Amino acid sequence: MIMQSRPKVSNATRRAGRQRTTRPPQSRTVSENHPARRQVIVYLLLPIYTWRLNPGPLLVYQAHGQQVSPGLVDELERLISVRRHMDDEHGGGALVNMLHSDLRFVTEMLKHSRYKEPIGRRLYAAAAELARLAGWAAFDSGRHAAAQQYYFAGIRAASALGDHALAVNIIGFLGIQAYSTGRLADAVQLMDVAAAESRKTPAIVQAMTWARTGRAYAKVGDKSTARAALNKSSEFLGKTVSGDTPPWAYWVDETRLTAQSKHSGRRGWLTLIFHRG
Repeated sequence: MIMQSRPKVSNATRRAGRQRTTRPPQSRTVSENHPARRQVIVYLLLPIYTWRLNPGPLLVYQAHGQQVSPGLVDELERLISVRRHMDDEHGGGALVNMLHSDLRFVTEMLKHSRYKEPIGRRLYAAAAELARLAGWAAFDSGRHAAAQQYYFAGIRAASALGDHALAVNIIGFLGIQAYSTGRLADAVQLMDVAAAESRKTPAIVQAMTWARTGRAYAKVGDKSTARAALNKSSEFLGKTVSGDTPPWAYWVDETRLTAQSKHSGRRGWLTLIFHRG
């Protein structure tokens, strides 16, 4: 299973910066039952339901091409850690091209190099996380169609790897993109999927996912469901296990957050979650 090396960016996305503003945004609102609206929902959710039917893992090895050394993969993993912190420092918009080049480098190795399964799994993990970072960077710079394609690529790579937690996190980022761009119904559907699938992930991932789900429901004005989701987030935060945090959730300090939640209720935890999306 090989990922697409470069997402296609629609002409509409390229014209986003030049779009005329003679009409107010609400004049273009499409009803939930409009055929065009249903087509958008199918396009958005089909890759996710495909993943739910076949979440992996797959056999990931290749017998032809130049051998990929463990040392090179070590360097890639260190680079990804650096890229995460660069995003923290400079914002995603400045990193889109750099992350795209990194992702293309990894996908070219996946397609044309030789590796056994342990190395293949690490390469797919690198591709999935680079795709997530590139998706966030594209979203941060207003390239929403490209962001979705990066996220879909990340889900495919996570599926090959069988990394359920990473796939759930990427679906959460699709939900963040949806409610940040006013597509509130999409956001709720996406976060419902993420919350349902998060039961197979560590407690810290479930806490993050339920917090984001709560925000999606708050955006549509469903206060009771939002409150229930945030309560679940707090519950799972209390169940976190030291050493169970995935590398991409490095910014979540379990001990600090647990102490913070005890002193200030949910506010500290939720503020941090919402800051990250």
